[in-house]
Amino acid sequence: MSIDQADRRVIVVPFAAGFRARGLDAADFVVVEAAPDGVRTIGLYQTNVPRWVGPVGPLRPLAGKVATTADAIIAAAGGEKFSSTLMALGQRDASIDAEPHAYRGRSSRRMVRPAALWAAEPHAGRSGSLLAFAHEDDAFATAGQRQASSLHAETEGRVFEWRFSVAEGAWRSQPGSPCPPSQSVIVQQVPFKDLRVDRNGTIELAAQVLGRGEATVVSGGLGIAATWSRPTYQSITNFIDPSGTPLRFHPGRTCVVLVPTETVVGVS
Repeated sequence: MSIDQADRRVIVVPFAAGFRARGLDAADFVVVEAAPDGVRTIGLYQTNVPRWVGPVGPLRPLAGKVATTADAIIAAAGGEKFSSTLMALGQRDASIDAEPHAYRGRSSRRMVRPAALWAAEPHAGRSGSLLAFAHEDDAFATAGQRQASSLHAETEGRVFEWRFSVAEGAWRSQPGSPCPPSQSVIVQQVPFKDLRVDRNGTIELAAQVLGRGEATVVSGGLGIAATWSRPTYQSITNFIDPSGTPLRFHPGRTCVVLVPTETVVGVS
């Protein structure tokens, strides 16, 4: 079941950087912020959720901004500086300070139990999808698509690569690349800006997800050079083929990798 078909609220979990992400392979939707200063991962959950997910990282604006079209629950360990901003976007604060009963572990090893976050408000008050998924007989694109077996992106001295497994019907990350096995992978080229993340003045480079730009998309065994557009946080990101028609993604897990605009991306 795709993320826009489920009845439960979307739970958004930012993962702590530098640790193995437990439960990420159960996420319906994965967002990877491949910033020049580090790679940060966010999982979005509605279906097939494991008992515990984590370790949970601090709250950053991107965690809420990727899910503003849905009635999301935002889990986080720390980063309270951004709580008011995200709640103003219609998200529910389910950080460790707001829902301590849903967490276990200490410091950077904190885990969250999604069932505990759903207990109070299990159903979405409004529906909203994150992408346009294909229905029966829908075409992925109307122009520009081709058969694809590999996807690669080179940015800031890092090379990410994925290969399509016909047997699994999924794109698998090669060593050193992000994303669990996914039916679709999107490499979305975006600007990054400095963001002050704590009282000590620590700066992180944060992806900017409003506007428009280039994207390279693989879904099923097809690939395409597309463009993306998102005018407001209340609108989904549309990925558009060369004819101007929004793409229709293969149902299943989707992984979006946000990379700098100068990233070199290719499909073969």
